[in-house]
Amino acid sequence: MTATPKVSIGLPVYNGERYLSEALESLVSQTFEDLEIIVVDNCSTDRTAEIARSFASRDPRVRYVRNPRNIGAAGNFKRAFHLSKGMYFKWMAHDDVCLPDFVRHCVEVLDARPDVVLAYPSPLDIDENGSVIGPRDAGLDFTKETPFERFRDQMIKGHAAVVLFGLIRSRVLGRTALHGRYPGSDRILLAELALYGKFHELPKQTFLHREHADRGYHAHKSPQQAIAFFDPGRSGRLPFTMWRRLGGYLGAATRAPIGPGQRLRCYVQMGRWSVRGWRPLADEILSGARALGRRAIGAVSGAHRPSQLDDV
Repeated sequence: MTATPKVSIGLPVYNGERYLSEALESLVSQTFEDLEIIVVDNCSTDRTAEIARSFASRDPRVRYVRNPRNIGAAGNFKRAFHLSKGMYFKWMAHDDVCLPDFVRHCVEVLDARPDVVLAYPSPLDIDENGSVIGPRDAGLDFTKETPFERFRDQMIKGHAAVVLFGLIRSRVLGRTALHGRYPGSDRILLAELALYGKFHELPKQTFLHREHADRGYHAHKSPQQAIAFFDPGRSGRLPFTMWRRLGGYLGAATRAPIGPGQRLRCYVQMGRWSVRGWRPLADEILSGARALGRRAIGAVSGAHRPSQLDDV
């Protein structure tokens, strides 16, 4: 590994002992060797630290960092990127597997195609035991020519945000808001990246994405559980997820280096998105109003009880 590796891989993890060894083994076995692997432990209470330190002791490319407190999934993903030094960056889930040529093939694309900001292999789903479930269709054409077209497609079409585990240009990723502290922020990050350039899907299935019951998406069903997973500081508070997503899209279009015409079209698209999603947006406002009402009643009675309002 050089002093400044070409590729950085950030692996944010919390209590990942079941799959972590397999994930790390797949990274240290990459045929592209000029890389660093940063394991960022979000205060795990299982054998995560022991496993990560074992890999770090035998491969100087592996670095183990433990957070002083649990900063939530969003904060941990951000920290993994901020600790990186490479020209290209990849997030790695602790339960996924990369086949040996994953990084090399993605690097070849980014080296050859300056118009591409994210390269990713066609994903293949596996189950908790590593058995193949089948291919996962990304669900989008990431090659549209204009920033607005790519941004619009990210907003309105169902797609697999799993492509965010591809290889990304670090200088572009650093200009984005990264992961927001709310569910669905990975879609907003993809939309923001799409304003900077194209995505390229490699046909070879060198990325094994693991589907299992304990994966964050499945394990945190309620809005309150999901928001606590992304940001423990907001535990028990009203999530306002739809409004935060709208704010994320607005910030993405405002920051991006695109012309005024393209930016205006993005704003118009956000208006259409809001009209189609008016009911959940309105429901979140009503929930906030009800919480305010409960707090006001409690204050008048002189017996205020903690409620969901404490987040409004």
